[in-house]
Amino acid sequence: DTPILIAAEFMPCPESDPVALSSALAHLIKEYNLYDKKCAFVLNADDYELFILDKPDVGKDDVRNAILSEIKEYIDYPIEEAILQISDLKISGDEIGKVFIVVAKSLIISNVTDSINSTDLELIAIDIPEFSYRNLVASSKYADETVGFIEMNEDDTKLILLQDGLFFMSRFFPMGYSYINEAGVENQEGELNKINCEE
Repeated sequence: DTPILIAAEFMPCPESDPVALSSALAHLIKEYNLYDKKCAFVLNADDYELFILDKPDVGKDDVRNAILSEIKEYIDYPIEEAILQISDLKISGDEIGKVFIVVAKSLIISNVTDSINSTDLELIAIDIPEFSYRNLVASSKYADETVGFIEMNEDDTKLILLQDGLFFMSRFFPMGYSYINEAGVENQEGELNKINCEE
């Protein structure tokens, strides 16, 4: 069945504070009668990193270690504290094959898990925006088309493209709605033209 949105509310709360997160969730559960409902948590952009790499030419059991070795210099915490999700990424004309890697600190995942498990919600998934948008499109009439999402925050903007129901591209731009408000809409055309999306 296609999901139906019946309520939406914004409540700022950092995942780094498990007590505050549990309290915020308890308020929402009571407000909207969400007792024993299934819950999917979507991480903030600052809480994970994405990598697209050539698929390592190693045995199946060695793929994880090969990827860990390759990405450890690009994250700012010990690799032992990282949690990875590895998925094959199909790109037309690519004979080598790519892998799509999501990396997050295990502490962040633990905080989210503990906070939700301490409430009356049933946690079924911890996701990232790129995959949550993919799931949304997959259940819509646009599942077989190319679809773009623009996620604009105060200081940055993310462009996400999906193609044929699969994640295709994600690009980050260091310009959000605070910049637009300060500069004025009439001055934006020249600035926006400076942004290049390059593979």
